Amino acid sequence: MLTTAELRERLGWPGVDEETNAEYRLVYLMVRPTRAGLSPIYFCLDEERSEMVQFGFGEWHYHPDDIDHAVETAQLLIRGERCVVEERDVTDKYRGGGLYTAEGSPDTMGKEAVSLRRVFFDREPVVEAIDFGRYFRGQHIWLSHKKKAEIDRIHREAGMPLEEGW
Repeated sequence: MLTTAELRERLGWPGVDEETNAEYRLVYLMVRPTRAGLSPIYFCLDEERSEMVQFGFGEWHYHPDDIDHAVETAQLLIRGERCVVEERDVTDKYRGGGLYTAEGSPDTMGKEAVSLRRVFFDREPVVEAIDFGRYFRGQHIWLSHKKKAEIDRIHREAGMPLEEGW
């Protein structure tokens, strides 16, 4: 059972509060940044607070195996060792994202991506132009040249035909 006080202690962050969703019987523990208007980290738990339903930051989320893994992820975000890199389309709509090191970039992106937004906890997001020179333009996705070379190598070594189109 994860309480607000325990999460504050485990994260070393004072700005943790709680919200409930009675209709779906969920408890949200919200890790608030110090500046208004910035995205919180959230832990979505079952009503007994023993099972993780979802963990998220900004528009990105995932479904951790357990509470400890979610706490570790939150610690990395709070320390600035991880950030969420969001793919944004021409209308600035969120199209996908992932958790990366502070300088990391996605190996794949949807074809709709026209910019990236790097979101750190308790800091203003940074919009970045995509260096499309790093990517192979597939039929359905953008694939980094490094990842494409790795996949092509695996196919060759396995005697399989190389992927076409992507």
